[in-house]
Order: sequence, then structure tokens, then C-alpha cells
Amino acid sequence: MNIPYHSALAAGKLEEGAPLAEPYCENECWVMVWDVNDRAIPDPYHRCDLLYAEPSWPAGLKNFDARAGVETSSFRDYALSVRHIIETLNVPTVMFVGAQAQRLLPIPDYSIEADLNGNLTPVCFWNGAMASGASNKDIIRDLAQHYNVVGDFCCGYGTTGRLFKEAGREFVMSDYNAQVCGYVAANMDGWNLL
Repeated sequence: MNIPYHSALAAGKLEEGAPLAEPYCENECWVMVWDVNDRAIPDPYHRCDLLYAEPSWPAGLKNFDARAGVETSSFRDYALSVRHIIETLNVPTVMFVGAQAQRLLPIPDYSIEADLNGNLTPVCFWNGAMASGASNKDIIRDLAQHYNVVGDFCCGYGTTGRLFKEAGREFVMSDYNAQVCGYVAANMDGWNLL
């Protein structure tokens, strides 16, 4: 299964769709444009029983900002916005995060390392979340066996939602890049259930 991945490290053509103007919902699966620095968490996130995310790292934030046409004031502010989401929604949460972000986020219950873009990367778990796997996709697939509705606030091309939908689950996904959200909205109808 070839799933495009929206990385700050991506070279070549990016898979972008027409910018998504309004939140899109299909069979209780949502995609919307939302900048986490806007602390008002969209209503659909309040139905999630799990958060999963691969937030930006300091070196990649400027690339993502440029693609989205926005400017984040600082990585610290961005990480504190992610912290706000974890603490406000207060549901099991799993995130791939680097050392700089970890210093600004709540202390995790535990952490492991797994492959993300060819590198072993810390995966942090909060609020009772548990999963295992050798890669980000393995961990998402494991989570989809135990949770019903995942929220991913930096969804890129929607890997999290696609793997949850393939497991017969639901998702709420957002990104501050309207074009990648447009790509997800245009393609999620073709993500087949098992």
C-alpha cells in the first residue's frame, strides 16, 4: 500500500489537492484546516478516544509554515499549543516527538523508540495509551485495534486516518495546510475498509 507522506524532508513534487475551504465529513470521518496555535479546539475532536500525532520538529516548522502560508511565532509557542491539546482533551495520546518538544510537553507515562522516516525516534505515551510496533505505521495499526476514533491535528496526507479507516474505525484529522487537507478530502472516499 503506497501512502504518500508529508514530511518537511520531502524532496520532489508534493501531493497537494485543491485547498479545503470548509470542514469535510464522510461517514463520521472528518478532515479540516486548523492551526494548533489557535487554541480553540474544533468540536469534532471532543469525540476522539485517542490522539495520535507526529508534530513538527524545530528544523521542519519553517518548511511547513512556508507550505501552509503561515508564520508560527516560535517553536516554543507551537509546542505549548500541542501541550494545550494534550491537557485539554485529556484522552490517551501517542506522539513521535523530539527532545526539544519533550521538554515543553507534559511528562509522558512512558516512551519507546520506533522508526519514523528511517530514523529511530522517541514515541511518547500519555493518559494510559499503549501500543507497540517497529514503525509509525505499525503503531497506528496497533492503536486502531484498541480505539474507535483517532484525532490527528497535523495529519499531512492522512496516514493515521487511512489506517484507522482500513481497520473499520473513524478519524478526525486536521492540518494548517489547506492543500494537504484538500488532498485528504479528495482521496478519503477511496480508502477502502477491510
